[in-house]
Amino acid sequence: MAKIQCKKCGGELNLIENVSSGTCQYCGSEITFPKVSDQRLENLYNRAEHFRRINDYSKAVQAYDRYITANPGDSEAYWGLVLSRFGIEYVEDPVSHERIPTCHRVSYDSILSDPDYLSALENAGPAERKIYEHEAKRIAAIQKEFLAIASREEPFDIFICCKESDKFGRRTRDSVVAQDIYYALTNAGYKVFFPRITLESKVGQQYEPYIFAALNSAKVMLVIGSEKDCFDAVWVRNEWSQFLDLMKKDRNRLLIPCYRDMNVYDIPDELSLFQAQDVSNANFVQEILPLIQRVCKKEEKAPVKPEIKAVPVMRVEAVPVSAPAATALRKAQLFVKVGNFKAALENCEPVLIKDPENAEAYLYKLMAEAGVTEEDQLSKVDNLDSFESFRLLLQVATGSLKEKFEKIEAEVQRLKKIKVVSFERAELLRRHYKAETYMKKSSELSQRLKQCIEDEENLQANPETADKDRIIANSKAILAECCDLDKKEMRIRRIKKYIRGTVLALIIIIISVLCFLPLM
Repeated sequence: MAKIQCKKCGGELNLIENVSSGTCQYCGSEITFPKVSDQRLENLYNRAEHFRRINDYSKAVQAYDRYITANPGDSEAYWGLVLSRFGIEYVEDPVSHERIPTCHRVSYDSILSDPDYLSALENAGPAERKIYEHEAKRIAAIQKEFLAIASREEPFDIFICCKESDKFGRRTRDSVVAQDIYYALTNAGYKVFFPRITLESKVGQQYEPYIFAALNSAKVMLVIGSEKDCFDAVWVRNEWSQFLDLMKKDRNRLLIPCYRDMNVYDIPDELSLFQAQDVSNANFVQEILPLIQRVCKKEEKAPVKPEIKAVPVMRVEAVPVSAPAATALRKAQLFVKVGNFKAALENCEPVLIKDPENAEAYLYKLMAEAGVTEEDQLSKVDNLDSFESFRLLLQVATGSLKEKFEKIEAEVQRLKKIKVVSFERAELLRRHYKAETYMKKSSELSQRLKQCIEDEENLQANPETADKDRIIANSKAILAECCDLDKKEMRIRRIKKYIRGTVLALIIIIISVLCFLPLM
């Protein structure tokens, strides 16, 4: 019996012969099934679905194309291709537990007129067609909403694409290099899209419409990487592959692979057709500017005076500090030491107005805003990287001060990672605890789960606690001990459904008896 995974939740399903649609036993969604008649087709289909589920949509499209070649009459193959091309991921609604489609690859072409969607309908049976049409309408509504947002965005000249975080959640060196390039090109008069900065004001919103708008308007894309995996990272590949698709329609676009500390021949084959540039070259920006200028058709502009956010990452020469500024900085330092943070801020501001690259002023401003009296206390401040003065300090600091705060940033990211992972474990533990207490009312396992949840909450409050290793080990052990959560929650939903049905039936019986009693 063939095995596939639910395209919405990933649960493993046994594929019953001659059954084309059904309900997933894990998430309760109505889904369609592929028509796989042998092991080869099963492997081809599962490979395509694997890439789609991990959001590697470019490889998913290629895999589905191969599956269609081998099995052209399967409607599910065309539907999978549509989901991959539109970057559809199904996310569980925390309230209703329904799987909601989210769109990671917006397109001006409506899904309802997509040729592969129409092929899916053409090859589908009545039950499958109904499911496809329902899902397509939901996705079309998301498209319409995203396109409305994108239409309000101003066009960009350049799109910078790079891997933002490593596997530990820390900022990559590529991102730091990309930010330097962002400032250099912005100062040259170009409107540049760099997600880390451009999307900073979009916190709490879906980023896809803004990325889509930037990809479609940008004439130049810079893909930055220091190793092969950086170019092949899922979201990086998704962005440059979409730009390559746009280049097929508009030959006036330019893609520049930018590498450093790696062999140029390790750049992915799709990008090897373009002339790559070495970022470590001292004249890198000067060499790419003429290429960009030809494509963007702009006359060379005098460098514009940057805003505070767009100061150069490093100062080439030290700026002399005037006597009044030195006095103000000394006063700011003393005020910080005694905890008079308001007075410290008042002394920092005049210095920064005259010298917006003064690292010492940013340091005392940061300490005042964070409410600490010693520099060493900064790494313990929650969300330190959310302070603008911290980000600006990293950009303008030089020498030992820069090294020190890069270490602090790494420590902040490390502690943040501990908190995030602990929160995710705690959420999973809570779901298990809720399920256990519902089914068993009280048990030894429920008590242990409750204790683990409390320990994880303590870990989030104090990520450097001495008991960190014990807490993590205990949580992992009890999670491994717990049975399949999806099955447990599905069972609970069935029990609740049965109870509601039983109660409703009893109410109907009681009402019926009360209505007929006077007639007896």
